[in-house]
Amino acid sequence: MAISARTPNLASSESSDRTRITINLSEKARSELMALSGERSYSEMMRLALSVLKVLLTESKNGNRLVVVDAEGNAKREIIIPE
Repeated sequence: MAISARTPNLASSESSDRTRITINLSEKARSELMALSGERSYSEMMRLALSVLKVLLTESKNGNRLVVVDAEGNAKREIIIPE
């Protein structure tokens, strides 16, 4: 997957607090993203993914673990970031 970013031209009508990115995905990854997106835009999906990644990286850096639990509090899955 390749990612490129472009900072908006400040002389243009684009907002200066945004950066446009282009992501090249495999067909499988694109299909998974489309299936997950539902009624959310790709931009909204990226913002959500970055928010979740920020929590994951911060908690991992602080020595904490992220665990998915069911309604009774039973651990179902641990989310691990490889080093």
